[in-house]
Amino acid sequence: MLRHLKDDIKNKSYAHRASEIVRRDEDLLLKVKNLLGKNKKTAGDSIRSVLRSRNTIVIRARSRTAASELFTLKELILKAARDEGVSAVRFMV
Repeated sequence: MLRHLKDDIKNKSYAHRASEIVRRDEDLLLKVKNLLGKNKKTAGDSIRSVLRSRNTIVIRARSRTAASELFTLKELILKAARDEGVSAVRFMV
């Protein structure tokens, strides 16, 4: 089993698989930024990127304070993302 794990790591199959499952979503990033820009100008600027899996998005914030502010706007972000089939939002710095 360890030999197979070693081969997988050498071939970077885990990284490749992760890139298939989670990807950047620039369209959703712009949609969320525009919605937040209408309500809170600073909140839209505090988003670094948006990563997406099937029904979950991960929003990378610029700082912990920004992540906290975005967390308070979670329902507004979900409202913007529901059209894309997203049902959960997570935040990270």
